[in-house]
Amino acid sequence: MEWQFFWRFLFSKRAGSVVRRVSWLSIMALTVSLTALILVISVMTALNLNMQDRLLAVEPHVVIEFQQDATGVNWAQTMNEIERRKALDPSWRAYPFESQDVILRTAEGRFRGAQARGLTLPALDFISAEVQRIHRHQTGPENSAKIKVERAEKSDKAKDAGNAVATGSVLRERDRLEGGEVLLGVDLAYMLGVFEGDVVTVIAPEGLLLPSGETPKFEKIRVREILSTNIQDFDSQGVFYLQGKTLSSFSRSASLRRGLEIWFPSVDQVDEGKERLVRTIADLPVKISTWRERNSALFLSLRLEKVVITMFLSIAATIAGFSLIIVMGLLISEKRREIGLLQAIGISRLRVFRLFQGLSLRLAAFGMGVGALLGAGISLYMEHHPLKLLPPDTYYDADVPAHVDGRFVVVVLLVGFLLAGVGGRLVSRPLAKLLPTDLLKTQK
Repeated sequence: MEWQFFWRFLFSKRAGSVVRRVSWLSIMALTVSLTALILVISVMTALNLNMQDRLLAVEPHVVIEFQQDATGVNWAQTMNEIERRKALDPSWRAYPFESQDVILRTAEGRFRGAQARGLTLPALDFISAEVQRIHRHQTGPENSAKIKVERAEKSDKAKDAGNAVATGSVLRERDRLEGGEVLLGVDLAYMLGVFEGDVVTVIAPEGLLLPSGETPKFEKIRVREILSTNIQDFDSQGVFYLQGKTLSSFSRSASLRRGLEIWFPSVDQVDEGKERLVRTIADLPVKISTWRERNSALFLSLRLEKVVITMFLSIAATIAGFSLIIVMGLLISEKRREIGLLQAIGISRLRVFRLFQGLSLRLAAFGMGVGALLGAGISLYMEHHPLKLLPPDTYYDADVPAHVDGRFVVVVLLVGFLLAGVGGRLVSRPLAKLLPTDLLKTQK
């Protein structure tokens, strides 16, 4: 009975042209707004997940940074104490590292600041494998070929720098890195105008504070490979070298930091692993930080962006939902006589009230159901077949992916039904107070 009542009162020829047209328009508006909400949030979720995966390929889950305390305990003693306490689980991947700020100078006189990161060969191999895996997963096998950057002649550098350096490789299969050689981020190489095989000069930042005429400490290195990690900070500032074999003269640099980089079998074990480390080595001169803490500003901005867009799209969907209240108001105003007849044949006022409240819920279910199916369906298709719209050699995210968050869809539907129920109750409340005689007096 309820569905027949729903169809005949709203969409049949006897419903009235105004009510029928407004009903269809409200359903279409709700469908489009809900489809856009689910689709946009699914795309943003997938882009954030892709960024997180790329970041975790080169960013350790936990970093233990050694700090020299007032008692003079150095990093070597701290490392020995960590090993003695067996603070590291055998299933974890732990690699020593050193990091420092440097200034790069080319033979042509170009300067650029960079972040030099000294790693061991196992750490470089592990990062290489992770970046390759993420690259194949996000771009597909057909696009994962590594493009070698060819070295150009000195006279052709100005002409070919934009084409040759812009692509880089994704940590391709390489020979072992030797002392005096580095891996240079693709964006950094482009800004410096250097190629694989070129020699650059590394200068410590504190050398800029020396008196005039005094030569700062420097070291010459050769660019073994130009790499692309698809992470802006690493591609625009990253310099990777073998710890202990390169930049050894910078061992007392003011910006030098040493420590351990730890990768867990699963990123979900980060909090548990940090708690274990805090319990074991909290009294040592170390600073323990997770990848979320080190990139908190980035993910806070992404979360804020997602919240703001969700809020505006939700407001648009809510405004579209207000048209349901208009439909119910028009329906009640035009069908007062029919409502009186329903009460006259024995249907109680409470039953009529619930009947019209059910109309608003069914109208909302129609619009939201179609919108949710369209939004989730398009998002699922894009999840398995990302749209390839942008050139991959220019943008970090060349594809437009999607990831359907089932919990978000369920929450949207529940909130929509709640608002539809409240709106239908407010509009239908007068029906519980009107007598059949008052309704039958209405003249058409």
